[in-house]
Amino acid sequence: MSPQSAQWFSKPGDWTYERLYSELQTIIGSGDVALWGRQMTLGPALEFCLQSRRPVNLPAELKARAIALRSVFPESA
Repeated sequence: MSPQSAQWFSKPGDWTYERLYSELQTIIGSGDVALWGRQMTLGPALEFCLQSRRPVNLPAELKARAIALRSVFPESA
């Protein structure tokens, strides 16, 4: 998978991790995404990053910050 989209977000304070994973289950279960979670934070970055080939619709409560990705290595012609 070569991701072209990344969406950074944090778990809402009133959500449990169980609810978060349940809300994301259909997206994660598609097999076309990768969900990364920070276990130990050393700075102010958001807790989760969801990478995918195309932007996906996340629950509005997550207030995700989306960025486009592009490969930088190896350089494409």
